[in-house]
Amino acid sequence: MNNKTDGNDYGLEKPIAIYYEHPDWFRPLFQQLDERGVPWLKIDARHHHYDVDSPEQEHSLLFNRMSPSAWQRGLGHGIFYTLNYLAHLEGKGVRVVNGYRCFNHEISKALQLTNLEKLGLPYPKARVINHPSQALEGAEAIGYPVVIKPNIGGSGAGIERFNSAADLRAAESSLASRFLAGNFFMPSRYTSPARATTCVQRTFARTREAKG
Repeated sequence: MNNKTDGNDYGLEKPIAIYYEHPDWFRPLFQQLDERGVPWLKIDARHHHYDVDSPEQEHSLLFNRMSPSAWQRGLGHGIFYTLNYLAHLEGKGVRVVNGYRCFNHEISKALQLTNLEKLGLPYPKARVINHPSQALEGAEAIGYPVVIKPNIGGSGAGIERFNSAADLRAAESSLASRFLAGNFFMPSRYTSPARATTCVQRTFARTREAKG
């Protein structure tokens, strides 16, 4: 890690902070920062804490790379901790990449779907539920086959397909065991890979049209 903090070559009075959770994913980034002589420091989200009354801005910029899939590694609490930390930094005027608003959307499929609805963009029919016992009713309303998704996922984590009500009933107890505090599921219409690709292409096309 580069401990240089004067930042003269980059016009930085304080170092760039990389806030991360996975111990291996960002080794190439760390190596590049060192090779380029960038003033930076690591912040390991797994062992982090902060003082609310701290008056000083410690970083010129913080790059947030907390992963939504952290719950799979026993760090689900860290996701919600990170939201509070980002709000704290932004309240003190620290520049944050992937800040509170952005990260709040990253960790919520429900918010993502709401935004697609607001923008008039296509997405698979879905229902947001707050208890596993509501999954069967939601699936019946949507129609099979369905996929059940945790609101906070991460690279497809926790997504499961069900072709019938019988299949879903058989899995009800396992769904309940995976229902994490602060997380919830949503039944969503299963979309074949070919249709999903078409949907994404159509979404990008509409986005370009909206930009003019």
